[in-house]
Amino acid sequence: MSRNVPSYDLTYSEEQGPWLAQPVRITEQAWPTDTVPVVSILCITYNHEKFISECLDGFLMQKTTFPVEVLIHDDASTDATADIIREYEGQFPHIIKPIYQTENQYSKGVKPNPTFNIPRAKGKYIAICEGDDYWTDPLKLQKQVDFLEANPDFSICFHKVKILKDGQLIDDYITKVPRFESTLLDLVAGNYIHTLSCVCKNRGFEVLGSNFRYSPIGDYYFHCMNAQYGKIYYINETMAVYRAHDQSVWSNKSYLYRQQKTQEARKVILKDLSKDHADAINVLAKCHINTAYFLYRDYREEFSLEDLIITDFPAYTLQLASLLFDSYSEIKAKESELKEIKERQHSLSFVLKRLVLIVKMKLSNLKRTVRENVRHYFISNRS
Repeated sequence: MSRNVPSYDLTYSEEQGPWLAQPVRITEQAWPTDTVPVVSILCITYNHEKFISECLDGFLMQKTTFPVEVLIHDDASTDATADIIREYEGQFPHIIKPIYQTENQYSKGVKPNPTFNIPRAKGKYIAICEGDDYWTDPLKLQKQVDFLEANPDFSICFHKVKILKDGQLIDDYITKVPRFESTLLDLVAGNYIHTLSCVCKNRGFEVLGSNFRYSPIGDYYFHCMNAQYGKIYYINETMAVYRAHDQSVWSNKSYLYRQQKTQEARKVILKDLSKDHADAINVLAKCHINTAYFLYRDYREEFSLEDLIITDFPAYTLQLASLLFDSYSEIKAKESELKEIKERQHSLSFVLKRLVLIVKMKLSNLKRTVRENVRHYFISNRS
């Protein structure tokens, strides 16, 4: 059921700081120099010279009743992206706060948002939009913050987006939102939050687990960690555009590549989810198992067993193994490879023994079924 987003004449408590009576464009607001922003916008860029102006204009057109800061991380762009950002910084230095790298950090395995932007984010809330996407509704932030302020049991608020592909604006074909109100249990079954549409509570490093740097899909990891603290709300209004283009780090990649990276992200999320969310862990592990079975069945030349098995969760590995191998001869054929993995991942020593046992039991049950069928056949013929 859809909730009503509060109107702008809400009365805010003094603890929340000064708020304007009506939304005003953030470039026209005048706050004391020591004012703490309510929203920190995180923006990472790399070679976005064709797109960055539209992205920044989408930030600066926002009309809010609260102060906003824009934290940009340019990852040593080799085009004119940094020059364009500097022009905006020169006009609005109290809003635009960039970091200009001289060496590309992403290629070194460094994740810009958690490493450079989140630590300096002062806002109560975080909004995220990469430099090749853009916002279209000037009241986007106001609507989302109003909702989160009025509903403290929610941790994330996101909204509908359009996709810009081949010069055409089309409906979102990438995600499928389950309902207006959802939870972590829904999210672990598959990501449906476009990052450029997300506003969430700023919990700093508290929300990041010890393995976040190993997740190849940072936004899905980030959403799952945040969803541990509250529910998720969807506003059914188009307020932003996701750009699918040849330079995209995700949308232009192959289906197989995206599936592989999603599997890697699931492994990391499984490690860092709180054990208090046992149901979500179970759902996520089953998603991993089902996808691993599909990949091994249809693309087995592209993956090793080590790519597919979650060695940190032996019980789930056994479930996967029982699907992967249909005969004792097949498991014996893979035994040498499993032994090599076992030497690197000791938890598989237990898995290997149980794996063989599962296959033996399957064959034994099959033989028993065949014997019973034969017996019933002869009995029925005698009669």
